[in-house]
Amino acid sequence: MAAWVLSIVGIVSMGVLLDIIIPEGEINKYIKGIFSIVTICVIIAPLPKIIDKNFDITDYFGTESSIAVDERFVEEVNGERVAELEKSVETMLKSNGIDSVKVEIIVRSYDTLDIESVKVSVDKDGADKEFITDLVANKLGIKKTEVRLIVSE
Repeated sequence: MAAWVLSIVGIVSMGVLLDIIIPEGEINKYIKGIFSIVTICVIIAPLPKIIDKNFDITDYFGTESSIAVDERFVEEVNGERVAELEKSVETMLKSNGIDSVKVEIIVRSYDTLDIESVKVSVDKDGADKEFITDLVANKLGIKKTEVRLIVSE
């Protein structure tokens, strides 16, 4: 404890001496800033020993196993992502001349957002099956066999 108090007195004395010796200017700010950090380190250095010799951060913040994923939130966010993907595919198809279109993405699991299949409903007028299947598969990065085209009369 006495050594710690002497360290604080010594660092404060050095600070006063540095303030007298160092000329005013831009460099003075940086040296004072570095010296302030050193002073703080000297002051707080023995605190862990004073507080608790067996200091363990998990005693205060819990263990690693207390961290859990909120699966309901993940499913909700991924559900919104699926809805956005459906809208973007519909927009892309409409921009390619397929006016009356409805897209429904079916996922295996909302946790992983793994696409099982895609239902694309179009009118008979704009139904170029191969063209639509290619566009949807390329847009979503899935196989063509996972795209199911439903043509209404």
